Amino acid sequence: MTTAKQAAERLADSFDVDVHEGAAGSRPSQATQLVDMALTAVSLWHSDEGDPFATMKVKGHHENWPLRSKQFRNFLDYTFFRSHGKVVNSQARQGAIDTLSGLALFESPEHAVHTRIAEEGGYLYLDLGNAGWEVVKIGPEGWVVTIDPPVKFRRPNSTKPLPMPIHGGSLDGIRRFLNLGSDSDWSLVKAWLVQSVFAIGPFVILILAGEAGTAKSTTALVLKVCVDPTTAPLRSPARNEHDLVIAARNSQVIAFDNLSYLSGTQSDALCRLATGGGLGTRQLFTDAEESLFDVQRPIILNGITDLAHRGDLLDRCIPITLPVIDEDERRDEEVFWHDFTQAHPTILGGLLDTVAGALKELPGVKLDRLPRMADFARRAVAAERGQGLGHGSFMAAYAKNRAGANDTALEASPVAGSIVDFMASREKWAGTATVLLAALDSLVGETKSKRKGWPVDGAQLGKILRRIAPNLRRAGTDVQFDTPKRRTITVRKGRDFADTTDMPSQEPQEDGATGVDGHDSDVSNDSEIHNLSNEEVLEF
Repeated sequence: MTTAKQAAERLADSFDVDVHEGAAGSRPSQATQLVDMALTAVSLWHSDEGDPFATMKVKGHHENWPLRSKQFRNFLDYTFFRSHGKVVNSQARQGAIDTLSGLALFESPEHAVHTRIAEEGGYLYLDLGNAGWEVVKIGPEGWVVTIDPPVKFRRPNSTKPLPMPIHGGSLDGIRRFLNLGSDSDWSLVKAWLVQSVFAIGPFVILILAGEAGTAKSTTALVLKVCVDPTTAPLRSPARNEHDLVIAARNSQVIAFDNLSYLSGTQSDALCRLATGGGLGTRQLFTDAEESLFDVQRPIILNGITDLAHRGDLLDRCIPITLPVIDEDERRDEEVFWHDFTQAHPTILGGLLDTVAGALKELPGVKLDRLPRMADFARRAVAAERGQGLGHGSFMAAYAKNRAGANDTALEASPVAGSIVDFMASREKWAGTATVLLAALDSLVGETKSKRKGWPVDGAQLGKILRRIAPNLRRAGTDVQFDTPKRRTITVRKGRDFADTTDMPSQEPQEDGATGVDGHDSDVSNDSEIHNLSNEEVLEF
């Protein structure tokens, strides 16, 4: 086996670095010396995505840095200068980094690498992002700050520190910094905050809507900064899937500001980012190699208009409309953020207390009927119980919100409204999509049938019906599809179909009931959520 020293010497030779610095038998090259010094000072490893890392001990704590990061280069430069009293050759440094990267990839262990939040052994870990690399360990028994977690965190350059949390704080302290119109809205936002401290989704997307002057951006910023402060906390709309991947790599919570419209392609990508499915992006400097980034993230969207019209996105959302702020209730921005900064440690402590309480209660929380985002609902109910709040308040707010979201999805779809009108005088109808489209065309008239969004043929109608079928079912109209060979669509009207999946109670299931975590009933049923083609990416 080639030694690290030999490998470094060969690599240094390729960069025309003088390996021997004089006569034969003299001191090794700078590259070799750098490799030797690094191997005595750091632990090499690679991420599950194949990125080389080094862990080093600094002032009593451990730090993790990518080998090709500026921080690691600075470490090599500093170490060499303090040891030899001279500046390292840039080619030698690059040769050493390349050699160390090979050792990290092929001879060193693999570890999962996390950004801000991690989960391991039933515990959650929150990276405070401070200079001491302190991490909060959260479990059913409570939380504690540590400098030696069993997980590996990375620190993107955009990471900003959280304050040191204070025990005995209250999550309710954040409400005065949020422009929410009702206790029901607060219950939903609090549930969203709790889920944002979990490492594994699926996650519900929070949509903040309202007219100008309703503090949508400020509310989104407070929620983002509460858990995951970064140098650019609010992002402009993502241009493509690559932008989403970058955002997800560098943040736990992703907040998009001042959106005016979401295309179908954007909706699909956000669905996958929230509930799983993988985002594809082309590898740097290649034409064909694609990296699949499979991760889930809590998301905030805000805009003046209703951003989510497609049923598949709305099924994953909590849409909240913010009230208008009276002129005499507006606050000076500088004073506002000063007050939030002062309150942030107790708010964060209260959030951690709430999450710990949720972890304690979660094993005993089962829902007799699973909503679409069952994991989110179970965590919210567990947090409610952990705070000793009234039974059922969250589920009542959630059911009401989802009913409103379903109405929005139906109103946004011209086909959905036409199906409801078509079935007004019928109890049951069966036939092909082509025959059904002809009947709907006749019902709505030529003007409406030629507008944007109306299907042009039976195949397109079938795709639209599959997408909106859950929304129609909740409204009392059931759409069923027979086998592809028969190509028959059956539509039935009846209130028995309504609210079969979206009005869950908190009563426990019998032992052995399936789908307790709700995952299978969530993402896996969405055949329409697919990997984007190159053409679709261009339309993003």
